[in-house]
Formats: sequence, C-alpha cells, structure tokens
Amino acid sequence: MAEEKSDRGPGRPKKPPEKRRTKSLGVSLSPEEKQELEERAEAHGLSQSEYMRRRAFGRLIQPKSDQKTRVELRRIGNNLNQIARRANMGDLEKIETQAETVISELRDALSELKQQG
Repeated sequence: MAEEKSDRGPGRPKKPPEKRRTKSLGVSLSPEEKQELEERAEAHGLSQSEYMRRRAFGRLIQPKSDQKTRVELRRIGNNLNQIARRANMGDLEKIETQAETVISELRDALSELKQQG
C-alpha cells in the first residue's frame, strides 16, 4: 500500500491514533467559575482545555511570567558565556562595558524574580 502524500508540507507529525484526543468531556461551570478558569489559563499562557488537563493529571503549570523570566535569564547566561570566552582569550579590557551591562541586566532579572516570589 502506497503512503499518501500530504499537501500540508513540513510541520508537526500526526499523532498515532491511540494518542489523538478524540474524547470530550462536558463540564458545567457557574459564570464565576468560568471567569476564573479563563483568567487562570490566560495567566499561564494555556488554553482552557490544556490548563484543565494539566491540573487533572498533575502536570507542571508554569506562570507566563516564569517563562518570560527563564527566557531572559537564558539570554543573559549566553551573554555571560560569550564574555567568559573572550576573557579567557585575553580580551578583558575590550569586554568591560559589555560585562557591566550584562551584570546590570542580571541584577534586574533577579530583582524581578524576588518581587514575584
């Protein structure tokens, strides 16, 4: 049997049939509960369905602010690695300003984390 070619191009591969979400569950909520669900899902950057699945099955739910902070800290870490590499090559004088900027950004990010927690 020949495989069918898709016109969709590259993208996410299809899930096997046993992993596809084909079953639905109706849930009745009060207007206040629905509003709270919407707000919580939005605060975590998730759809309401994904938020409920993660809560129901005990999976990790990270606030959007944590995700943004992690991305920012990763960027700062990359800058620090570049500074360290240049310092090890003997370019300390040339990177002083860059190092001061990165240290300042790191202090700001850490201060933001303290305020959140």
